Amino acid sequence: MDKFQKVGLGGLATIAVIVAAYSGTQMGLERAPSAGGQIAVHVTGAVRNPGIVRLRAGSNVQDAIDASGGTIKGADLVGLNLAEVVMDGTKIEIAGSDTIQGFMPGMSSVTSPSPKPVVASASVERVAEIQAAISLSQATEAELDKLPGVGPATAKKIIEYRSQHGRFQTVDDLMNVKGIGPKKMEKIRPFVVP
Repeated sequence: MDKFQKVGLGGLATIAVIVAAYSGTQMGLERAPSAGGQIAVHVTGAVRNPGIVRLRAGSNVQDAIDASGGTIKGADLVGLNLAEVVMDGTKIEIAGSDTIQGFMPGMSSVTSPSPKPVVASASVERVAEIQAAISLSQATEAELDKLPGVGPATAKKIIEYRSQHGRFQTVDDLMNVKGIGPKKMEKIRPFVVP
């Protein structure tokens, strides 16, 4: 190899390194949201266009649902906090009651990419606030609202049920409250007493 061939190969190698570095930087920019940039959220279930949607950083659950074309007939949003801010990598599952379209009844949920899942409307921070078991017979609406899968509407239903039927005799009596099914019950059970 003569001197010119060595210089040519060296130049090609340098160009290859620069191109690889530039490509890696570009791929990194696509994956990581920058301040004020975009995030990727996976929306599944009873929405018009399930899949990954791109949103502005700081968007909430409702924004993600809207970006997926909105919900379809039979969608169940009862347990969701639609104002909850989502982050890059969040998964939102919209349960549906329309078995004709193939959706099984269940509970809608939001799962954060962090090690701790965010279930329905109860954020990790709200669940962490539960120091001791909450008494279903004595809890305030604000205390009930901290339970996983229980938002303000369900908390009101629990209190209405309690005022009409008296104290809860067992935790399973909670199943008599409209909107609380087996899946939601299993998420609440560890945090409550009658």
